[in-house]
Amino acid sequence: MTWSARLGLLSILLLSAWRADAQVVQWVKGTQPGTFVFEATWSQSLQAAVDSAGLKVLDDDAIWRLAEGSFTASHMVYVGTATPQVEVISASYDEVDLPAAALTLPMDQRTEVVGVGTYRKQQVGTLVWRTVQYDVATQRLRRYRRAVVRVSGLATGDQRARRVASAKAFSPNPHLQVTESVLSRGTVFKYPVTEEGIYRIDRAFLSALPGINPDAIDPARVQVFGNGGKPLPALNSDPRYADLAENPVLVQGDGDGSFGNNDAVWFYGASPTSWTYLDAENRWQHTTHPFADTNYYFIRIDEAMAKTAEVVPYPGWTDAAVQSEVPGRFVAEFDEVMWSREHGSGHTWVSRVLNSTQRRRELLEDQALTGFDGGAVEYRVRLGIQSNPRSSLNFSSNGQFLFEERAARLISQLDVDAPIASASVATFAQTVSSNALNLTVELPAGAGTAQAAVDWVQVFYPQQLRAEANVLRFAFPVTEERLTFDLSGFSAPPIVLDITEPHAIRALGVQAQGATYRVQAERGLQSQREFIAFVPSAAIATSAALARPVGAQNLHGVQSYPDLVIVAPE
Repeated sequence: MTWSARLGLLSILLLSAWRADAQVVQWVKGTQPGTFVFEATWSQSLQAAVDSAGLKVLDDDAIWRLAEGSFTASHMVYVGTATPQVEVISASYDEVDLPAAALTLPMDQRTEVVGVGTYRKQQVGTLVWRTVQYDVATQRLRRYRRAVVRVSGLATGDQRARRVASAKAFSPNPHLQVTESVLSRGTVFKYPVTEEGIYRIDRAFLSALPGINPDAIDPARVQVFGNGGKPLPALNSDPRYADLAENPVLVQGDGDGSFGNNDAVWFYGASPTSWTYLDAENRWQHTTHPFADTNYYFIRIDEAMAKTAEVVPYPGWTDAAVQSEVPGRFVAEFDEVMWSREHGSGHTWVSRVLNSTQRRRELLEDQALTGFDGGAVEYRVRLGIQSNPRSSLNFSSNGQFLFEERAARLISQLDVDAPIASASVATFAQTVSSNALNLTVELPAGAGTAQAAVDWVQVFYPQQLRAEANVLRFAFPVTEERLTFDLSGFSAPPIVLDITEPHAIRALGVQAQGATYRVQAERGLQSQREFIAFVPSAAIATSAALARPVGAQNLHGVQSYPDLVIVAPE
């Protein structure tokens, strides 16, 4: 390395060190309207910095080093209709005399408002202060420690409020319509849900929460918020909730403003697994959250009146088709390992890998299905096979062969960038005489170096509308406009909720029909209807040991500049 190269490297290292040690320069708001204060704390005096650097002639590089990497300080201001004017009220600084070479950095103005534009539908500008100034005529260098400036032509509070209101009135972004986050006020507890069902908030739960006195809590003022167990959509263009949505609840209380021993609040809790009916393919498809195994609900206490479920009287339609059986569904997910990148599992977790050492796996063992009395069962199994030559997976039940799924292609037939495991969905059926499903998968002997893994197993079967432990969860892909469901197995008249839209839950009217209970529903806007029926005593009791307090937070109320902005296509 030449001496000139070494000196160049030394100057870079010195500059980096100076910048790393420099105190951050900043603007702060003044005590009077329209005034701003610039402050800086330098690592050493200006004269000491010039002397230690051995500067004889000032150039652009020397200015950057003397500014310790902070040549300017900026601050966003809200601009009114007039052009902003800046007046320096007071300033303190250090000065040294130093001749200069040709300078390209702007050194003539100390402060100004530049870059007037739009931010969050409001007109803003950037107040800029140059920390280091040089007077060519006197050859005097000046570096500022503090300055107070007054800016005229800024927007008043009323002007800003009118602009915000106008922007929100015309903005299609629902997030801009929310000015205060749900969690910004009140006493809030976060509650985890891993199992779908109806959850009960009672006096024992509230009594065990820190800082809560049930005697001072009205059951009608216990709110529940949550956005369901589904992941946020991957596409920016897809709709998503602008804030936590309030979920309708059922409330039992005598209206005395106190949470008594017999009072309760019930809410529906969704698990991280959900179902969607695919009209085009005439089948159900499940979705499991790829990044979480727990869904959370937020319980806010004694802040506002709770949103309660709409009560729909029993319609009494005589032309509605009666259903005592619906298509049942069940899924087993095998989130045990993350297969390698080469196998292409992405963020999908799969079962432990089958190979020549471990060729067999029990997928279902004496699995009971809700409301199943035997009959035809359909399986859908998503799997991946890596093999060369092409291998297969065999499925059996209680020693009876059911189906063989061969690898879609050989490794040698894949593109260079394709995963070495070929994915497929095996679909096959079985007739079962009892409510105890067994399903085994096996990599056949002689498969050599083949490997395989299972992602999930879906099971579809005829489900009788019969409660188990006084709870019945069922769904129906609606084809008729009106339906009547005959429900059995309850020890008392059940509460039946239409939970198709979790944020618009409705309580359906129930009519006793001998030993059964009838409810009626219309098709609605969606092709699937989701229901849950239960006797109140069968609800899942909430545990205070699982609840966690949540501090006040108001992300929708943030008014300052963000630290980071990500701009992405739809």
